[in-house]
Amino acid sequence: MHGPRRSRFQLGHPPAEQPRLGVPGDQLVAQAKILFAQADHLSVGVDVNLRRLAGHLGESSAGSCRFAVWRGRLRDEDLNMAETNEHPERFDPAESTGTLMDAEHRCRYWWAAQVASGRDVLDAACGTGYGTAILAEAGASTVTGIDLSADAVSAAGERLGDRGPVLQGDVRSLPFEDDSFDLIVCFETIEHVDDGAAVIAEFRRVLRPAGILLISSPNPGVYPEGNEYHVHEYSPAELAELVGAAFPKVAEHVQHPWIASAIRPANGLPARGEMSPAMREICELKPGGQTYTILSAGVEDPPDLKALLMLGEAFEVKWWAEHAAEMEQYFTRELTASIEREQAAGKRLNDANGRVVAASEELSRLRAIESHYAELQALSAHYDVAVTRLHEIEASRSWKLLAPLRRLRG
Repeated sequence: MHGPRRSRFQLGHPPAEQPRLGVPGDQLVAQAKILFAQADHLSVGVDVNLRRLAGHLGESSAGSCRFAVWRGRLRDEDLNMAETNEHPERFDPAESTGTLMDAEHRCRYWWAAQVASGRDVLDAACGTGYGTAILAEAGASTVTGIDLSADAVSAAGERLGDRGPVLQGDVRSLPFEDDSFDLIVCFETIEHVDDGAAVIAEFRRVLRPAGILLISSPNPGVYPEGNEYHVHEYSPAELAELVGAAFPKVAEHVQHPWIASAIRPANGLPARGEMSPAMREICELKPGGQTYTILSAGVEDPPDLKALLMLGEAFEVKWWAEHAAEMEQYFTRELTASIEREQAAGKRLNDANGRVVAASEELSRLRAIESHYAELQALSAHYDVAVTRLHEIEASRSWKLLAPLRRLRG
């Protein structure tokens, strides 16, 4: 139903709404990480190893990040989706075919389709019904979709046709009798609801005793932060605890994007695009490192579900290498310019410090002069007192009587 929010970003150029990266080196690294995080919200993406760039920026822990690009630019319909879609997070494969978002969303439903055959299935928060249709095509006895949005229900009804009903409703209060379904799928929805326990309780109520619940949620430890539509993102442990409170048997699965290289026949795949390749992992995914957590749960042990690899658009290695180099050159230029500005600022600071020192010395001289001036003022006052006293003596009667004697002595 849902996926990463889109952001206006074009590889090789800073987004118009972001501050220019002409800042000191540590802030440059921080802003680069902001750009990387924004790129994770776009509609298409691949993992590109940027350890060389990160090391150049002095941030060796940055690792790799997903950049979202569609052959060098986002398609106009991707950029406009937030303005035209009732819910900016609602996904439809018709709008983003072959993208990472497409691979993530349809992979979940094709994975769930393994256990749909012969079962009565509920697609809770079905969105536009692309997943409901996948479950129907997998041989479900019945499929039912439910979504809170009237527009989504209308779109899903058109897509599903007479293969099953699509109802408007809230997953916290399902309009179904107890024990109505054998399989419930609820992908990328629980994080949008303020009362997750109520949702799980409703699933338990309408699921038959031998039924299966398949539910997913983004992992907050890995999934990009800041999605305003997510009320609460569940860690793997939190999701297992939430679901385990109603279902005694819970099995954890992980969904994550990998860099992959595949070999297949040159004449393509069968009509349904399916194959069963051997898969090898050359880099182990650390526990809790998945982008999405998927649980299969039930009163009884859930069935074994095979791993599924879904391939989207071909990865253009040469194109990405060129653009990764452009990104490195861009950040190198910005970092160099920032260093030069810091050096120039340092020189200005040194010059200012020199002027401060000179001013301090001049101030000391002025204070010495002020002290001498005060001493002169004190001496002047003493002089005035002495002159006044002299005048008083000369004007006295005794001074005048002794005048003849002073003349004889003189």
